[in-house]
Amino acid sequence: MGWAEASMECEERAERERRGGAVETIPAGTLLGWLLEWAEQRDATDVHGQVGKPFTVRIHGELARVPAETCAPLTC
Repeated sequence: MGWAEASMECEERAERERRGGAVETIPAGTLLGWLLEWAEQRDATDVHGQVGKPFTVRIHGELARVPAETCAPLTC
């Protein structure tokens, strides 16, 4: 990594800390990436998950379960 890249990385890290946390990129093709895309298409603001239970999304302030056939609940 050159000086310019290291400097940019440092600036990006400082900006994330100013915003109050780390920002991560979810890789496309993963279950979570697919679920987030699905939720975004439906204007969901939140995605909730718990092992053994269906995912839940918040759309326009209302909670709705994600159908198991759309995205199966997490398992251990």
